[in-house]
Amino acid sequence: MQLRRPCIDCGILIDNGNRCAEHRRDQRRLWHDASSRRRQDRIRGFGAARRLRNKINTLEAVDCEWCGGNFIPRAVHVDHIRPLALNGLDIEENLRILCIPCHKRREYPKP
Repeated sequence: MQLRRPCIDCGILIDNGNRCAEHRRDQRRLWHDASSRRRQDRIRGFGAARRLRNKINTLEAVDCEWCGGNFIPRAVHVDHIRPLALNGLDIEENLRILCIPCHKRREYPKP
């Protein structure tokens, strides 16, 4: 038999999990709203990858972070170190500039 424990938000005793049904629903709504907002920002071009790409396009040449080669802006990709599909964030710390051959060689972490 599993012991009942209090909800971390209101203290009501519950059978499983950390939150009662009401607070679990509220928490999920917050997560969903935040996720939708981040996705819409990326689509509209407010994401860090889009800002970095716009900055690269104004330069005459950029360096690949893997091979160190110097390339024109059209010959590089903005790479997410931890992919968005694997819960990576669209922030500057998760981005790097790779030339196309290095980007094609890149291996993605397993989920």
